[in-house]
Amino acid sequence: MGKSNKVEKFRKKQYQLYLRSSIWKSKRREALAFHGSKCRKCEITEHLQVNHLHYKNIFNENIKEDLEILCRKCHHEYHGYNFKFTGESKKSFRKRKNRTKRKSSGVAMTMEEYYKRRGKSSTNFPQYGKYK
Repeated sequence: MGKSNKVEKFRKKQYQLYLRSSIWKSKRREALAFHGSKCRKCEITEHLQVNHLHYKNIFNENIKEDLEILCRKCHHEYHGYNFKFTGESKKSFRKRKNRTKRKSSGVAMTMEEYYKRRGKSSTNFPQYGKYK
């Protein structure tokens, strides 16, 4: 493992710990109070998440300039997840997200696509949540 991979893994670990900290939870509450308790894009009031607009000031965010409120669906779209979300739990999303294989070109594909390429039936593929 190269040095840059180790540094990247360390940064991701630090970021995950930060998101679980009381400091982040406090900033999240302040952001919800400042921006309002609804999604900036679709104005839904459920499954709200705080999104970093950029990571320049990570660990020292300005609530007005660096953060926004999005619902889970809009947050996933913002980060480019390529599925249509219709309401699944975080646990089932993580299971589905982790069920990816790499194509020979290095592009990720879902397990369902993997089985289709291999000519196997995907009817036994476990479904987590509702996908279109």
